[in-house]
Amino acid sequence: MKTFLQTSSIVHTKAAHTAGAIQSCVRWGTAALVLLAAGRVYAQDDVPDSIRQLHMVHVSPHLIVFDPQVHTATLTFSNVGETPTEADVVIQYGFTVWQNRDTVLLSPQWSRETPHDTVILNPSPQEHYAGRWLSGLPTHLTLPPYQTKQLTLHINPPKALPNGEYYARIVTVVGPHVRHDAKSQDTRAVQQIPVQGHGPPPLRDSVRVYYRQGPQSMGVALLAAHGQIDTTAEGNDSAQARQVGRNPLRNLFRVHLTGTTHFEGYEEVYYVTPGGQHLPMSPDISEGGFAFAVHTDGIIRDLAQTDMLTPGHYTMVIRFIPKQDEFPVSQRVPMDTAQVAIPFDVR
Repeated sequence: MKTFLQTSSIVHTKAAHTAGAIQSCVRWGTAALVLLAAGRVYAQDDVPDSIRQLHMVHVSPHLIVFDPQVHTATLTFSNVGETPTEADVVIQYGFTVWQNRDTVLLSPQWSRETPHDTVILNPSPQEHYAGRWLSGLPTHLTLPPYQTKQLTLHINPPKALPNGEYYARIVTVVGPHVRHDAKSQDTRAVQQIPVQGHGPPPLRDSVRVYYRQGPQSMGVALLAAHGQIDTTAEGNDSAQARQVGRNPLRNLFRVHLTGTTHFEGYEEVYYVTPGGQHLPMSPDISEGGFAFAVHTDGIIRDLAQTDMLTPGHYTMVIRFIPKQDEFPVSQRVPMDTAQVAIPFDVR
């Protein structure tokens, strides 16, 4: 199943997976379309984990939750490699697809840039952005081999803040062509695109930071769902359709947050056959599922395989299942599973 995202801050991940038995013929992939930036999301394993670990500046913990009683936290930056490593430290209103595994991936030929986060530049005062209130971090740091550095992060939200959840992301960025002059306040970054494609991509690690004011609730509604089999020559000739097979099912539905917090969890997708059987279209949640987070209202477009189906009346069921394993138990917010059903006919 292929998913298109048409919003500035819905992020959605689908891991490559081959199911067994009846699901073995099901194919899916992922692409992202977010306002002004677009690109396909590929598996993080395109960059070996051993390379990432040795050349990035690690930061932990990966999640911090502040509230009116807790206004400080300790961040640990570390270099586990054998060479000195320098990184920029950025506070942003950004939403990563792969939570805390956000290396930017580039193909060897530099032909397919693969961003997998959404960053809102200059967020308006109406945005629930917590980055304005954070202090205690440098904009750049250098770590010797096998060294760590601890810093205290402070948050100072304004008084009379309306109830709700406020968010920011702290990112360490290690780039291959960044040079810093200690005598200048300016930072100059030189990006060189290699003709033969031997330059490494920037490596990043990140911390999600939340500030929660007042009582919290989590909820999501899936609305205005539509689905149609695409039999057009143009639709079947698209790159996305070629990945999932002939005559794909194109769906569109709205996602509306009904609580005070973001939604975090998994997507379960299956077909209900004419005989009432369930045909899974996504990995089992116990095996990882399709993890994603929703921070604001938006639209999700799906492109799903149908060429393995026999003629008849089907229903695609999409369920959003909450799961907040990274959060402390005391900070997890309960929510009922949300779902939408999209009927369609195969002729």
